Amino acid sequence: MPDYFTLERYRVIDERRRNAKGDWVTLSEATVKVEVGGREYMQVGEGNGPVHAFDVALRAVLAGAYPELVGLELADYRVRIVESTAGTGAKTRVTIESTDGQGHRWTTVGVHTNVLEASLEALQDSIAYMLFRVRNLS
Repeated sequence: MPDYFTLERYRVIDERRRNAKGDWVTLSEATVKVEVGGREYMQVGEGNGPVHAFDVALRAVLAGAYPELVGLELADYRVRIVESTAGTGAKTRVTIESTDGQGHRWTTVGVHTNVLEASLEALQDSIAYMLFRVRNLS
């Protein structure tokens, strides 16, 4: 599988605060540093959760090099506990089902003790699979 991009580092911040109406809101912000084609890019994204914020930031970087990613959509997202006896330290399995908007669907999986890390693994694999399929199988 070609290395279409390399995630050099990331940071995700969740903030819970009261909005102007006094209601609690949670905001997620992700910063990614990504290498694409020998160049490094840094981007910030906001979302309704940490995975969404990461996805927004990562795609903002990759869209310039890979415009075909515009059609990539998350169709389903599932989290399962792998080791139920380990409590909150258990490994989690994240399954992401994606579509390209043209009838193709695929599933990727990430496993890690950190649910965000498992999610990012599955998300990166989904993006790489779409790029591989579009660029090599079309």
